[in-house]
Amino acid sequence: ECDWDFVACEGNEVVQLQIEDQYERRSLPSEIGVLTNLKSLELVSILLTGTLPDSWRNLTNLETLDLSLNKIAGSIPSSLFELSALKRLSLE
Repeated sequence: ECDWDFVACEGNEVVQLQIEDQYERRSLPSEIGVLTNLKSLELVSILLTGTLPDSWRNLTNLETLDLSLNKIAGSIPSSLFELSALKRLSLE
C-alpha cells in the first residue's frame, strides 16, 4: 500500500499519478515507463518540457493520459497510439 500525495495504489502497484500546478520547469520523466500497471497519468500545468519518452510505450494498462497546459514539443510517438487501453488523451 502506498501513502503518498498524488499517488493511488492497488495492492503494491501504482495505478494513478496525478500532479497539478507545480511551478518548476522539468522534462518529461522516462522513468514513468516502469509503472506498467498505471491506469491514470495526469500531469497538468506543471511546466513539463520536451518530447514524450518512448519508454511510455510500456504503459499498456494506461486508460487516461492528461498532459494539458504544459510545454511539450515534437510529434506524438506512434507507440502512444498502440496503447489499447487508452480511453482519454489530453495534450492541449
